[in-house]
Formats: sequence, C-alpha cells, structure tokens
Amino acid sequence: MKQITHTYIGTIKSLIEERFLSDATMLKTVFLGLGMLICFGLPHTMHAQVTLSGTVYSDAGVTADAVARTITVAVGTSTPGVFSTTSSVTTGAWTVTIPAGHSISTSTPILVWIDNDVTRRGEVLTKSSSSQAVFSITGLDLYRDRVITRHEATSGTSTTLTDFSFYTSANDSDVQHSTSTGLLTITPGNELYIWAGKTFAPGSALTVAGNALASTTDGSMFLATSSIYTAGGQTTLAGSLRASSTASFNPGNFFTVFNATTTAKVINTTFATLGNLRFSGAGGAWSFTQSSATTSEFTIVLGTVTAPATSLVVTGSFQNYGSFVNNSATLRMNGPVSTTTADIALFAVGRDVSGSAAGTSNLAVNAYVTSRNYLYVAKAANATACSQTAGSAIGCELMVFDISSTTNPIYVAGRDTTGDATGVGSLAINGLAISGNSLYVTKGLSATACSQTAGSAIGCELMV
Repeated sequence: MKQITHTYIGTIKSLIEERFLSDATMLKTVFLGLGMLICFGLPHTMHAQVTLSGTVYSDAGVTADAVARTITVAVGTSTPGVFSTTSSVTTGAWTVTIPAGHSISTSTPILVWIDNDVTRRGEVLTKSSSSQAVFSITGLDLYRDRVITRHEATSGTSTTLTDFSFYTSANDSDVQHSTSTGLLTITPGNELYIWAGKTFAPGSALTVAGNALASTTDGSMFLATSSIYTAGGQTTLAGSLRASSTASFNPGNFFTVFNATTTAKVINTTFATLGNLRFSGAGGAWSFTQSSATTSEFTIVLGTVTAPATSLVVTGSFQNYGSFVNNSATLRMNGPVSTTTADIALFAVGRDVSGSAAGTSNLAVNAYVTSRNYLYVAKAANATACSQTAGSAIGCELMVFDISSTTNPIYVAGRDTTGDATGVGSLAINGLAISGNSLYVTKGLSATACSQTAGSAIGCELMV
C-alpha cells in the first residue's frame, strides 16, 4: 500500500463535511475516489517533499569540513531540478528539501556537489530506490577531491554512464565529470570512489584523468568494502588503483591502462586477477604494494613498474619496452596449455646478449623479429663499443643472427643505437618490425638532433 499523508486525507474530510454530506451521489463518488487513492497511491505529481542530507568532509570521511560550503543538488527528472543550500560551519552537515510536486521515482539519478568554490571540490552521485510520496536519503557525504558513485537500492542495480550524463561539467563547471558517447571522464585532481557495498558498472569506457599531481587522489580509483567495479570498456587511470580486500574487480577482456607521468603511483589490491594491464606514461612509476598479483596481458610501453614482493603471475603475454623492477619476486608465465605432453617445447640452444654461447653478459632483450633465416634482436642501452665478433657484441643494441640451423644460431652482424657498427651510443631499442627488405627500429627518447648519417642517428627515435 502506498503511503498517504494526513494532509490529503484531511483535505478530503473537509470537502465531505462542508459540501457533500447532503448529496448522496456526490458522497459515493468521494468515497470511491478515496478508496482508489488508498489502493493505488498518490500520483507522482502529488508527491510530497523529499529530504536529502549528508556531511562535507575535508578528507575521506574522517574529519568534518569546518567551512561553510555551497552545496548544490541536481535531480535527474525529465527536466532536471536544481537546489542549493549551505553546509554547517561547525559540523559540515547539509540538508536540501525538495518541495512537493516532484517526480522522483525508483532509479532517478541525484547529483550533489560543492559549488562555487575554487579551493574545494567533491561530488556524489546516487540513484533513488523509492517512488513513495514521502522519503529521505541520508548519508550523501562529500569527500574532498573525490567523485563518489553509489545507489540507494541494496542489490540488483548500479550506477552507469547514463546516470552520470544527465548533469555534467557542461552544465556547471564545478561538476567533476563529463560524458561523451561511450566514455565517462572524471575531472583531473579527483579520485573515483566506489561506495561500500555498491556496484559501479558504467557500461562504457572510463577515464580518471590527472594533472600530474603528487596527491594520492589525482587520477586514482578506490573500491571500498564489498564494492564492485565491472568495466564496460577500457579503464584509464592517471593515478593509483586501491581497493578493500573484500572489493571485486571485473575487467573482462578490456585493458586497464595506467598513464601517469609522475612517480609514486601504487597498485594495492587483492583481486583474483587484474586482467589486461598496460603502463604507458612517460616518466611514470608504479609499484605493486601487495605481496602478489595475477594479470592476463602485461605490457610496459613507457615508465617503470616495480613487481610485488613475492610473485607476479602473467597468464597472457609479457612485454617490456620501459623498465621492469622485479623486486626479488618470482615472475611466472602461466598461460593456458593447449598442447599434449609430447609437444611441449624443450630448451635446445641459447646465446647471451654478447652473442656468446657461454657468456655472462647481463642486459635485457626488449624485442625480436624474424625474416626468412634471420633473427633480429633489440636490446637495452649499453655504452660499450659495438662489435661484430660473437661474445663481444654487448654494445650492439641491434643484433642479427643466422638461424638457418635450429640448433646453432650464429651472430652475423650488429649495430649500435646510432646506426654504427663500432659505435658507443647508449639508448634502448624497444621495438622492431620488418616490411619487405626494410627493418624498422623504434627507440627510447633522445633530445639529440636526428641525423641521416649512420653513426650520428642516436636522435632518430625511428630508424630504418
């Protein structure tokens, strides 16, 4: 049964007493209407007031903000309603009353943010779980430098891109998110905070943008206790990824891309798997602070990644074009087995990075490519002079082996990163590709002018 207020019953009672007691037909009509009202409830246009309330915090819910802030609420009805109030200067508490006549119903999105304040930002988006005539939503707290996503129903729902799109920074520049087709973007400087026990499934790609700040919130994502994140596209984070031990992370087949350009970013989770990871921020540095982690694809395009202290399990491919610090951890490639025992590959032959069958040189191999009977190997930077003699070629960032024999690869030629056969240039080669008779080489960064002369081409990040 829908909730009926004394106001409406009192109104009907007055009409009966004052006008209709002597008219039997009219009296019957009034009581019939009253019965329908009790059975079916008040129409949306007759909804009484709704009360929304919360507290403004100067952190993530510990310290109440002791400054009066302008709090604005937008309600995602067919024509969004916008209401404002001021938070308490002592407790940070705020309350907004939405007057009678609204059309808030189940799943109506409600956005709350700190408005007209260049020193403070904070936002929370929720969805109503009620279509009752009178109800309230409490605990709509605002955390400093965080965009909180939540919903009022306890199960079977989530917030989505559609919910966020009803009111964005295009409507008010103090709103801390924007939307476009297939993409939700959180404004730089903020952390996306998924509320405890709630589900966020945007149904789209997600970008938490950053300003290359040293703060822990800038470009970051946090999953609170028992919260769930289900990716609907690529997830891009300019900061860190942290989660409660009881949170759930469902990346599907989508990539999570870390693109910070500053150091001290962390990945601190206990998820069963992080899915496909890509690190691609020039100057960025990320550390796994948990003891172990499991991923599918693991690619470092740019930046430095420090492994967990105990183990990193990669069930897909591992590619490193930047810097990988193993942190004394075990790196285990644990891809699916699709061959029979008799078909499992056995070690046949090896060479170290100097080209020797028994060498002790220590330098990373970043990439390789084959063409006909030749193997082309790209290596990390080394300032030793390049040599055309096997066992002395550690300084050749590019090495070529004749692999016409499957058990005896022979070093046949090398070049350093300047394009010289004896050069001492020191810059990593990160990628190789072959088309026809041409070998394409991609390298690390160099501010030296590019030259078309072999031996002087260290500044050419692409060489052919």
